[in-house]
Amino acid sequence: MNFRRFYILGFSVVCANSMVTMFLSLYLKSIGLSEYNIGGLVGTFHIMIPVMVLALGFISDRFSCRRMILAGSLLSFFYCIAMPQIESVMLMAVLVAVGGIGLTLSFITINILFLKIVPKEGRGKKVSKFVASLTSGYAVGSAISSIMIRHFLLPVQTIFYGALFLHVLCFLLALKLPEVPIERFPLIKYFHDMKRFPVFCLALIAFSLGFHWGSESFGTVRFLDEHIGADGLRMAIFFLGTGIALAAFSRLAGHLIDTREGFVRYLVFGMVVSGLMHALTSLARTWPQFMILRVLHTCGDGFVIFSVPMLVSLAFPSGRMGGNYGFNRTMTNIGSAIGSAFSGFIAARYFLGTPFIITGLFQVVVGGVIWLLGRHLHVTAIQNFPPERNPAPAAGE
Repeated sequence: MNFRRFYILGFSVVCANSMVTMFLSLYLKSIGLSEYNIGGLVGTFHIMIPVMVLALGFISDRFSCRRMILAGSLLSFFYCIAMPQIESVMLMAVLVAVGGIGLTLSFITINILFLKIVPKEGRGKKVSKFVASLTSGYAVGSAISSIMIRHFLLPVQTIFYGALFLHVLCFLLALKLPEVPIERFPLIKYFHDMKRFPVFCLALIAFSLGFHWGSESFGTVRFLDEHIGADGLRMAIFFLGTGIALAAFSRLAGHLIDTREGFVRYLVFGMVVSGLMHALTSLARTWPQFMILRVLHTCGDGFVIFSVPMLVSLAFPSGRMGGNYGFNRTMTNIGSAIGSAFSGFIAARYFLGTPFIITGLFQVVVGGVIWLLGRHLHVTAIQNFPPERNPAPAAGE
């Protein structure tokens, strides 16, 4: 099967949404909303993601993934069309909730469908290419908005119109996606999956990843602005540079998994590099220092971000992939929410770089725990399921 459609679709979904979400608060500020309303509206968008992820994971095992992706694209399109046209805060709250649901429908379901059909042969290469397409989409979308708004000084609402084209493209690409047979099984099987020891390790990895992402979402742009003094062009270079590093090292991780043994060794290496460079970011005071540390950080992140979907595809049967992927994405989202709240609490009492130190060192510690428990993580997870986990796409799809 040609997976190019998945790569392009994954890139487009993330690119369109990063164009809007990275500058949503700036748009709300530009139309004169108070900090209180801005915080509430941005929070409404982001709270829809963890609320929806777990439920969508279970639903995707029982309904057409393709139709769910199409629905997500339509909701995102409507969100981008309507948002610049209204002034009521209450209506905006409804719309940003719709936008959050649309993003979650598209992003989570495309991931689940991909993991359901990816074959065992060359799996590392295909998963790493898919992860690289997602991270590249985030980098390109953020860079485009940075250049439009901070460099060329276009009106902030341009971010919504710029994303419309990509949402149309997503809808057209999703029309030709394959389907997989729907399997019927009792819900108790999900709990049998999740109580196994390797799944605890996977959930710990997912949580630690989200925990340090929370500190990034809280402090990275502010750090660029307050400590580095970066303009719009440098912000765009930052997003592109780290995005390229993330995509490249995700791809390298996939190659290593396909050609060599020692999955846990590469995973732990990525966690340690990511965590240490994240902690050291707090010491950066010049643009070159900041870029070097963040690129090295994202090189480590490339291994970790690749590992979560890769381990999910190895550890769970295709018919229950959605619920189990949703569970691990929920752990990441919980970690991100806790990391953001924790970062605000710590930064208010010490300084802006403190959350980077604590969340980075936490990831190093988790990497050490995974290393000590690593002999259980990979082999046990795979051996518990029969080889016929990934059914072929339905005939005629």
